Amino acid sequence: MLLYQSFLEELKEKIEAMPTALFASRGLDKEAILADKDVMTQLWTIYQKSIEDYECDPDWSARDALKDVFGIQHDDELVFEEYALHVVRGVAGDVYECFGSRDELREAVGKWLLPDELRRGELDRLTKFNINHLNRDSYAENSLRNIHVCAYPF
Repeated sequence: MLLYQSFLEELKEKIEAMPTALFASRGLDKEAILADKDVMTQLWTIYQKSIEDYECDPDWSARDALKDVFGIQHDDELVFEEYALHVVRGVAGDVYECFGSRDELREAVGKWLLPDELRRGELDRLTKFNINHLNRDSYAENSLRNIHVCAYPF
């Protein structure tokens, strides 16, 4: 297979745009990956093959290369193992609870939402997480009013 430089440059741009936390959650350093020629060649080969031979989407192909080489899961496969709910109540005292499952989290969050917020689908928005929600500290957070919901990947 002939490797084209344009695919490497495109892959580098995609990796640079990914959250640092995506790599940190697996104990990896994004900058070190980008600087390692051998690793980048391995990623490049997988990336280009996915696009050319299998006609896959470039974004998906970049994530698939990371999965093959480093075990970094795709968004829909990202597993969170711990969840937290923080309700800021000022003088009344904040509420902070931890949960081991998304179902437990949803039940707790639902108690803090107004009927109109429930109808608008805020419960789903607050309790759904993917890789795009990860911040620099390697956890995901969604907020509404004084309600903050976090998810921590394994």
